[in-house]
Amino acid sequence: MGKAGRRSRYAALLAASLAAGCTKGLPAKAGEDAPAVVVGDHAASRAVVAQIAREAGISQAQARRRAADVLRLAAVAGDDPLPPRRVERLERAARARLWLSEIFEPAHGPDAIPDDDPLVAEVLRGFSVVREHPVAVFCQILVAPDPAPEGGAEPPEAFWARAQPVYDAVTGFLAPLVPVGRDETCPTLRDLVRFVPRAYAPGVQVRYEAGGVDLGRCLERAGDGTCAKPFLDPAWERAITAAQAPAAVGPIRSRFGLHWVVLHEKLPSAPRSDPKVEAALREAVLVKYRARELERTLARMRAERSVRTAPLPGTDAGG
Repeated sequence: MGKAGRRSRYAALLAASLAAGCTKGLPAKAGEDAPAVVVGDHAASRAVVAQIAREAGISQAQARRRAADVLRLAAVAGDDPLPPRRVERLERAARARLWLSEIFEPAHGPDAIPDDDPLVAEVLRGFSVVREHPVAVFCQILVAPDPAPEGGAEPPEAFWARAQPVYDAVTGFLAPLVPVGRDETCPTLRDLVRFVPRAYAPGVQVRYEAGGVDLGRCLERAGDGTCAKPFLDPAWERAITAAQAPAAVGPIRSRFGLHWVVLHEKLPSAPRSDPKVEAALREAVLVKYRARELERTLARMRAERSVRTAPLPGTDAGG
């Protein structure tokens, strides 16, 4: 095979290897480790298959199949030389991939992310990674006074007499239809609430609510260390803390009304001070961090490579 033919095979296989997430997808040289995949006169060594598996996060068997696909693409290219501009683009892409994997990514790993990075702050606003307290993920039906008492006061006794029959009727209708413990639990409950009459009794309303809340969170502590101002209603929190997820819990009587709670799951506390949690936090933002920094790096490189010309002495600068 001539030099042009060998180069075309190199370019075709390299292009396919880049698409597969591998930067070293070349046929194994004589004397290297035995090929793991052979297609025609092309081969991929065990090292190449291992790299594909590592970079793509797949099994060895999946990596071998992917390597075989790459080699088939190389075989299809044949010995016809590629156009020089096409070869140039492929080689430039190979150099870019090598720069990314060998220079850029190691310099922008998880440990390079600043503690005060806005991406970190965005993740901290949720509870998917970092949780200072255990979190209850739930949805609920609340039979509440309408209008609500001012200042968060306890509803009058007359409300409870009207609320209990409403609670019984609503939960009697909803409970058999809500599949507790499934991903569709809360969406189903939300949709079914639309069929609940808006007013069962004067001064009573029925609401759907959902979210995740910290259990054991205290807004203000007394001098002896006890909680003087809990974040959640104490009665609601006690009932949910005692329940095992997934479960339907109720009635729970709180200062807000009567609750029928579908407890979807409980997430244990995961403080940022835990090294494993900190590592997970950084991994959660790593892809976005690298994408942002790559954009900034490329913009800086383009600016540094910009060519600015100055007017020759004696010429009109505006011309």
